[in-house]
Amino acid sequence: MQKIKNNLLKSTALIADAVDAIKNGFRKVFKHEYNQIMCWSHMKTKVENRASHIDDKIVAQEIVDDIEYLHLSHSTEVFDLALDLFFKKWKIKNKRKNQSIIEFLTYFDKEWVQSNRGWYEGIQLYTPSTNNALEATNHHHQKPRV
Repeated sequence: MQKIKNNLLKSTALIADAVDAIKNGFRKVFKHEYNQIMCWSHMKTKVENRASHIDDKIVAQEIVDDIEYLHLSHSTEVFDLALDLFFKKWKIKNKRKNQSIIEFLTYFDKEWVQSNRGWYEGIQLYTPSTNNALEATNHHHQKPRV
């Protein structure tokens, strides 16, 4: 890479699932700033699986639907605002302090807001939202798991 113009290979995004080895390897090779884009298909599958542990299946589906709307945020500013409203909504709606909802929201915040937040459309324009084209259409013909 040093013999050719290495700035020609200045990637602006990494699209991957939440595996640290992939992120660490990319960071080691490409030492510049880039957007870390979380594969939407992987993220959605993990969220749906975790939401299935919520006691109230109607609430679980509503939470998953809200997360799908969050995914459509067209900018970081919109995403941050919508995320704030999402947590406020579910804090208010969970008046009875349903433990399964609290556990899901804690998981969601830790895993998909604090650690792997690059799963919304507006993180970088003209970039795929999944790391595998087949995964983009994989779940369209299946019933939701929640």
